[in-house]
Amino acid sequence: MPWTLPSHEHKRFQRNPLAAVIVQLRFDPILKIATGVPDFQDKIRSRFSLYEERDVKVVEVEAPSVSAVRTRRVKEHRFRTRGEPTTVVLGDQGVSLEYLAHQHRDVLLPDVKLVTDSLSSTFQDVSPTRLGLRYVNVVDRDRVAADAGSPAEWSDLIEPSFLQMPAALADLAGTRFANEITSEMPVGAMTLRYGLLPASEDRLGFRLDIDRYHQESFDMADVEALVRAFADDIFQVFMAAAGPSLVDWMEEEA
Repeated sequence: MPWTLPSHEHKRFQRNPLAAVIVQLRFDPILKIATGVPDFQDKIRSRFSLYEERDVKVVEVEAPSVSAVRTRRVKEHRFRTRGEPTTVVLGDQGVSLEYLAHQHRDVLLPDVKLVTDSLSSTFQDVSPTRLGLRYVNVVDRDRVAADAGSPAEWSDLIEPSFLQMPAALADLAGTRFANEITSEMPVGAMTLRYGLLPASEDRLGFRLDIDRYHQESFDMADVEALVRAFADDIFQVFMAAAGPSLVDWMEEEA
């Protein structure tokens, strides 16, 4: 159990630096996805009323040989909410929930239950193969400084250990860097990607990309509880990285 997570009581902030939140459930191929789309839509339409269909190219890499790459064309069924950037994407081997303006888990968890219950009742004997929850944060120092009305240093926004250069080979002035850590959890694993990376054409942002997942045998009935546990783990990592000025900014009225 290599990950050792600190304990922070969960709380809801007034605002956050989230750029995207994605829940993805992968399952063994269902060839009748297309014929079941109308029934699936009926079950989620009260929340996801808009629909479009796309033809997309999927690239598949067979481990352990990265040279074994296959591509295939698939139909992607997309169901969107009206008035907020939230989308359900259904394909023949997976379903995902994508939020571009995440609010809080009191929205996330009911949506997960709605989508997975609808999937299970529309397509019998769904066989899940992977469940993942990913939170992508982008901390914009200029935005925080503008909101606070005073300059902000990276060392105040981000816990200094997340900003350290190896052997003091560089400082943060104009530096770009990226790190990736993957390690096991009691159930599944977690990958953390972080660093100072381009946030726009003219400035850098601190990117904190946390992917919590499980890719062994589990039941569809376990999905909601797993997502809740994954969200708790992700919150602990985020709070370990957040500096006092970032927490103050999140707690202020937007």
